[in-house]
Amino acid sequence: MASRILPTIFIGVAALHFVAPRLADWFAAKKTRKQDQRKLEEALAQDESQCQTIQELQSVVERQTRTSQRDSERIRMLVDIQRLQHDTIIAKDNALNGLTREVVDQQQRILNLQSMIRSRDQMAEAGDEDLGGPGVLIWNYDPNMHSNINGTMFFLYESNHDFVPYKYTAIPPWGSAFITVCPTFRGRIMRGDVTNFNGKKHLLGTWAELNWHANGTGSTWGDVSLLQGNDGAVVIQSLDGNPRIKGFTDDLLSNAPADALAQKATGSWCLDKIIGPDANNITREWEGRFLSPWVVYLEDDIDPVINSDNGRFQVTFYEGVI
Repeated sequence: MASRILPTIFIGVAALHFVAPRLADWFAAKKTRKQDQRKLEEALAQDESQCQTIQELQSVVERQTRTSQRDSERIRMLVDIQRLQHDTIIAKDNALNGLTREVVDQQQRILNLQSMIRSRDQMAEAGDEDLGGPGVLIWNYDPNMHSNINGTMFFLYESNHDFVPYKYTAIPPWGSAFITVCPTFRGRIMRGDVTNFNGKKHLLGTWAELNWHANGTGSTWGDVSLLQGNDGAVVIQSLDGNPRIKGFTDDLLSNAPADALAQKATGSWCLDKIIGPDANNITREWEGRFLSPWVVYLEDDIDPVINSDNGRFQVTFYEGVI
């Protein structure tokens, strides 16, 4: 029996010598793992604390940002209020100055109107005295009474002198007036009213253009132009005995498309200009459907002009708008 126990004891001792180190290693590893787990938990706790700190800082920054934005908004509002106060003061000053200018302009218009009224009857009945020199006989075939006068007013402007009329006249329906001009006159005749006395340019409308040559021959050139607008039909013809005539008698205003129209200084609407950077192509197409560029100016590179050997023309204005 002793022989059986001794080998068992030897085997147990040997196993203990084999297992003991490994148990020690296992316990050591377990202890290490616990320490690592503790360190990891401490690190996570520290990270969580840092995240919380960062969030708190972000909240502080956001509050400061909102406060700064509110302050900036307040500053902008204060600036806007100051600007509005300044603009209000300027507007009041401008209103006073504008009122003063308006009063002066109104007084000037009254003076111009009084001057026109004083000379209207004589001019409407006779115009200038015809002594056989250069001039133009204007006929008014417009049956309407414009601007509370007995007929229509017509204005002569010299070229490059667009602010003040060279001459003007008022002609009753179916009446005429002869207007003399200097032998070097170059300019246009247009429909108008007392608005033409306001010292501004009035270009929109049909032009009857006249050009007396300064060469002593008495030769004169004339045409009808729609380049700067069309406020009614006009015909020009020479008075030298030759059958020279240009222009048109068609009413192109009544059925014109709305996009082809432009407003005059008087508030009336007529066909728009067809020249320059802001030329109205719809107007050009509309007028081109009815008129030839050889009878009126529709293009700047075709010259539908006539001449008068004795320097005298007749210009007939048909129904139009003022």
